Order: sequence, then C-alpha cells, then structure tokens
Amino acid sequence: MDEEKAGLQAKIEQEREKRSIAWLGARMRETIVIILTVSALCFEVAAQPTGKISYQSSEDWQLYIMDVESGERTKITDDMRKTSIHASLSNEGSRIAMSVDLDRDGDKEIHIIDISSGRRWRLTNNPWNENDPRWSPDDNCIAFTANPRVQKGNEFPAIYKIHVDGTQQQRVVQGQYPAWSPDGEWIAFSKGNIYKIRHSDKLTVRITNDDSFLDDMSAFSPDGKTVAFVSCNLKRLGDALIYVVDIDTGKRRRLTETDGAWHFNPCWSPDGKHIAFHSSIPHSISIMDDDGGNERILIENAYYPSWSPCRPYAVLPHERTLAPWGALKALWRTTKSHHGGMPCF
Repeated sequence: MDEEKAGLQAKIEQEREKRSIAWLGARMRETIVIILTVSALCFEVAAQPTGKISYQSSEDWQLYIMDVESGERTKITDDMRKTSIHASLSNEGSRIAMSVDLDRDGDKEIHIIDISSGRRWRLTNNPWNENDPRWSPDDNCIAFTANPRVQKGNEFPAIYKIHVDGTQQQRVVQGQYPAWSPDGEWIAFSKGNIYKIRHSDKLTVRITNDDSFLDDMSAFSPDGKTVAFVSCNLKRLGDALIYVVDIDTGKRRRLTETDGAWHFNPCWSPDGKHIAFHSSIPHSISIMDDDGGNERILIENAYYPSWSPCRPYAVLPHERTLAPWGALKALWRTTKSHHGGMPCF
C-alpha cells in the first residue's frame, strides 16, 4: 500500500512539473511576443519624423510653425512686410527667436515671440545686423551672428551670445552661423571651414579641413557625433550642397546632389534620423534620411527651417539616452545650482 501511495505521489509530482513547465513556456512565449511587438512599435515611431518646424513662407512672408507628424500649420506673424526672417524655434517649442528689421532702420535685431500669448519683445539693441539666432539646449541663452554695419578692411562677422532676459551679452569668436552642441559645451561656427569653440576655456577645434570647399551653416546631430553643413566647391562654383562630417574622424560625405538648386540651412530631426533643408528651386523645405536617401519636399514655398523636439522627451547630453523632458529640466536645474549652470557664460 505504501508503495502504491508513493508511486501515485510521484506521478502527481511529475504531472505538476509538466504543467508548471507548460505554463512557464506559455508565459515566456507571451512575453517574447509582447517584447517583439513593443520593439516593432518603437521602431515604427522612431522611423517617423516628429517635432515641429518653424519657417518663413515665400507667399506672404509670414512666420509659421508646422507639426511634422500631422502637417497642421499655425501662423505666428502677420506684419513682416516683405522682409526676410531668420528664425529659431526653442527646444520646448514655446518661443521663437527671430532676426528681423521691424523698424526699417537697416539693422536686424533679435526679437523673441511667446507663441501661446503672441507677446513679442526685442532682445538686442546693437549697431549691427544680427542674424542666425540659435537657442542653447536649455533655452536660457541665444547665440547669433553680428555683422558690422560697415565693413572695414578684412573685418569678419562675429558670434555673440546673450541671456534670454537681455543681459550678459558676450562676444564668443570671429565667425558666423552659430550652432550649439547638444550638451551646451560647444558652439560650432563657420569661417571658411567649420570650427567649434568650447565655453570653458575657449579651445577652438577645426572640424572640416578641405580648403577646396567653402563650408557654412552647420548643425550638430542630436547625439553630438556628426555635423551637417552647407558646402560650396570652390573649383566648381555654382552649387551649395548639404554634407555631413564625423567629428572624431573628420570624414565628410555629401548628402544632396547637384540639381541646379542651392541647398541651405540643414537642421536635424529630434531623433537624428532625418535632415530638413531649404532648397532654392523651387523655394521649399525638403527632408531626407540622415544618409541622404528618400529626399522629398516637406513644405512648399518656404525658407529657413528650424526643427524643434516640442515633445516630452529629449536626448540627455552625456548618457545619450531618452528621458522625460521634466527630468531633463530638473537635471539642468540641479547642475545650475551646484555648478553655476550650463556653460553659457
């Protein structure tokens, strides 16, 4: 009898073990399906351009913002009166910095627009033409190009930076077309070639090194490893094309082809997988993959694109990972309280 009970108990234990293994296998299969599904969804989301692009319309000269995903457009200004605007959308998407000559005195100044309220105020008041405003990653500072009203000899434009409250204006370096690195430590600029200068010690590094080209209008990729820029071949004048350069190796690669049009103002999508730029024929904003493929017109009759995340996630400067925008702001506030803020000044 005891042997029969023992045998029966052994069979029961074996059956339980089989069922446990079957249950565990089923749960693992479900988990794998969920992981693969989420991964596919994440890949699908990442593959689609997001954020918003500000631009100037060549039809009515006004400033607009377009949601890249939905295509919805919002008109921001109505009084530009046939004047060109160099505009930059803040990283949070709440403000626009623009270079414009509103008082018609021959000098462009930097103005800021609060998008939700429509309030507008003048940020700079200098005897120069000020162009190409660019927001720092924390939206606390703006870098811009200052062009002397009257050129004297070999005098070249200079990069300045200023706090968004209008204080602490400082000259950074001789050059033009500023672009902040994602961690806020460097500003790229052009002076025949593309360079970058570090805030902390003014260390200047040359990024492009081919003197047979004239390089301008740079933009850091979101991961800080690559710079997109405009380049003109001095041996074959008549084209301006979009290139990228690997910052570590200095290797450059052309993304757009010569088609009779000039290509300007490259700007990266928030995920670094796309680049938008202005094409002169026809006047439009085009978009392409980061390797130059899949080029197509995104916005017709438009100039001066500026691409902003305008979303609750952003790339952390050092970890290169995604984090909630609020957490990123908290990180910057902590850095500011302990170390004096990002290296803007």
